[in-house]
Amino acid sequence: MSTPIVTCGTKEGEGWRGKSKVGTVEGWERKRFDEIGTIFSGSTPSTSIRAFWDGEIVWVTPNDLSKLNTPYLHDSAKRITEKGLNGCSAHLLPPHSLVLSSRAPIGYVALPTVQFCTNQGCKTIKLKSTFHPEFTYYNVLLNIHEIKNLGEGTTFAEISKTALSTVELSFPALLTWFDINSKKTSGQQNLTSSIVSNCRLCCRHWRSRTEST
Repeated sequence: MSTPIVTCGTKEGEGWRGKSKVGTVEGWERKRFDEIGTIFSGSTPSTSIRAFWDGEIVWVTPNDLSKLNTPYLHDSAKRITEKGLNGCSAHLLPPHSLVLSSRAPIGYVALPTVQFCTNQGCKTIKLKSTFHPEFTYYNVLLNIHEIKNLGEGTTFAEISKTALSTVELSFPALLTWFDINSKKTSGQQNLTSSIVSNCRLCCRHWRSRTEST
């Protein structure tokens, strides 16, 4: 069994991307993608039917994700109508879900701030309320190389819904009480904010290290 990646919490290595030799670091727990939320694939309405296009529904593609310089996605280059949504197998998903480009290329990640759907080049994880969206976003970025390695295909690499569901991430156990829909004490809010801020700093440090090599 491969040694688990421990994101922003290990006492080993450099602290930002260490590995535990005895499993998950104390106070952290491993969760599969299909344990932290429900995974959805996307779809494209027929481009020959004008009534399907230029509507009000945000329709996300890998190209939209590639243009972001922030974790948050507020709009898309193309929108579809309700008829377009009903005319394909795309799903209307809530804000605070996590979108990942699953082909052409693999690895762009975003947190939509509005209701949205995607094309077939994206997978979306509708997160359970106990998983912090921003923390999960940075957690995914820190483990993106492992996710990219799951890509299969002869023409271009693509991650299937089944393969993505098996990906494991490490989460601090104390985040299991976080519920995006519940009220929290100021202490809980401050602690959650500190954890997310540290994870953001870890991700920036990792990016600067990989870009300089």
